[in-house]
Parts: sequence; structure tokens; C-alpha cells
Amino acid sequence: MTDTLLEIEDLHVDFQVDRAIVRAVDGLSLSVAAGERVGIVGESGSGKSATALSVMRLIEKPGTVRAKVMRFHGTDLLTLSRRQLDDVRGAGIAMVFQDPLTALDPVFTVGQQIVEVIHRHQPDVTKTEARSRAKRLLVEVGLPDPDRCLRSYAHQLSGGIRQRSMIASALAADPLLLIADEPTTALDVTVQAQIIDLLARLADERGMAVILITHDLGVLAGFTQRVVVMYAGRAVEVADVQSLFRNPRHPYTVALLGSVTRLDRPLERDLPAIPGAPPNLARLPPGCPFAPRCAYAQDDCRVDRPELRPVGRSVVACHHPMGDGS
Repeated sequence: MTDTLLEIEDLHVDFQVDRAIVRAVDGLSLSVAAGERVGIVGESGSGKSATALSVMRLIEKPGTVRAKVMRFHGTDLLTLSRRQLDDVRGAGIAMVFQDPLTALDPVFTVGQQIVEVIHRHQPDVTKTEARSRAKRLLVEVGLPDPDRCLRSYAHQLSGGIRQRSMIASALAADPLLLIADEPTTALDVTVQAQIIDLLARLADERGMAVILITHDLGVLAGFTQRVVVMYAGRAVEVADVQSLFRNPRHPYTVALLGSVTRLDRPLERDLPAIPGAPPNLARLPPGCPFAPRCAYAQDDCRVDRPELRPVGRSVVACHHPMGDGS
């Protein structure tokens, strides 16, 4: 995995809300190698989805996107025309959205939508061949009755089947990178595990890179190779998944891990929660944005904004990183 597939440097995403500027993403840098699985984790409002939508160039006014670098496979995504973007979307980068019920078009069947993706990127394929391929994709994502799914509209399917159908549609043009934005939201835990296992299998079989966005670190444990922890639009910790779970360095990462139920520990009466709430992105506090909620904050944390720096096997934006020092 030496070839860089996606390269982002100093990404900023702003929204004009009344007279205030809401900075949804603030100086994020990120790279994804070919075939790599990267997780982006954080609470709601941390900038995860805004990052994904920026890569897909789906943020429109009143939002603005700027970056020093945003390249996919050597192509500058920020300078592409609408037609050029349509060529990249699907065949280069595909996205699985949070809610398949709203992401799938309600007036077309699942089959029609998958066939449309195939025809957009392979116009010489006949209608019969495209429908046959759509059926194979539904089989590939584990649907036992693909013919019924092809004929169905989104509202006629369960949440798990809708999500698998959306994954099939995203794979229709053989993308090099799949962005999965909270793909297990609103699904029960059994179906969640099935969807994550499915994404892992498809990534391995196709040699496809994946960015998995979630608010739950537990979802990333057996799937990703590297994790980016985001808070208030910024990356606060970046590490390989083993290091992150064994020796988390940022107090926010520690707090996120502490709020996950562990099967290897006694069940507590009350699940630990992070005190307070994420900051207002239009009025960020001075210094570290996590300082008002951090049990370990010191005076300098409330004054100086910490920058990312190497600490052990992690890169951390914290004046007083945690861990065992290794």
C-alpha cells in the first residue's frame, strides 16, 4: 500500500449561517493509500461527514470548500468541471450515505438505479447485460432474493436490505475508493456487524480502499488499519488501530473509548459519558477546543491551540498527551 490514492492537505469547510461563519472542518490533512482502510471517528458535528462530502464535491452554497491539496489518483478534485466530476464519482470514488431511505431515489426501483450507474460509466453495455450485472451485485452483497430487490422501491425494503442495495449501487462502477458514512446508523447490532463484515470482504476481494466514518470506535476495531479522531472540525489524534486502542494519547480518544461497552469488563450500572457538549463551531473557545470538557486540562490548554505532533506511535494535538510513554 505505497501508492497514495487520496491526498488532502489543509482542508477547510465553512458555512455562512446568518452573520456567523461555522467552520465545519478546520485545517484537516488526510491521505489514503490504495487498498487501505481508514476510519474517521468523532461525535456528531466533529466534521466527519463534511470531510466526506468535500471529497465528493457535494457541498454547495452557503458552504465553501478550500484546501491546499485535494487530489485523487493524481487529479486535482477542486479544479474539475461538473462533467469531469461525474466521471470520478462512481468509477473513482463512491459513497454510501448515512440513510439509504433518503439517499435512494423513491420514484425508481433499486434495479433501475443500479443499472443507471452502470450505463453512466459503461455506456456500451446493453440493458440486459446491465440488469444481469445489477443482479450479480445484489448477490455479491448477500441478498438472498435479488430479483425481488431489483423490482422493489426503497420504501418496500428493510433497513438492512436498503443498506446492502446502496452498497451494491456504490460498487456498480468498480470504484477505487469507497466512502461509507455511518453505514450502520439505525440498524440493530446484528445487522451492523453483517454490514461491517460485508464491507471488509468486498474491500479484500476488490482491493478497494475504504474510508469508514462513524461515531463508534468499536465499529472500527476489526475493520480499519488507521484511525483519524476528529473533534470540532480538527484531527486530534491519528494512529494505527492497534496503537489507538492499546495506548490512546488524546484525552478525547480516551473518553470515546471509555464510553463503549466492553465485553471483557464487568457491566457498569451507568455507561460513562463525556461531560458537556461539543463547542459551537461559530464561537470556538481559545486554546484546545476540548479543554472545557477535559478532566486533564491545564492553564495552557485554555490559551494555546495545540498542533499535531508525533507522540509515540500516534500523532496528537494535545499539550499533555496521555499514555505510557512508549
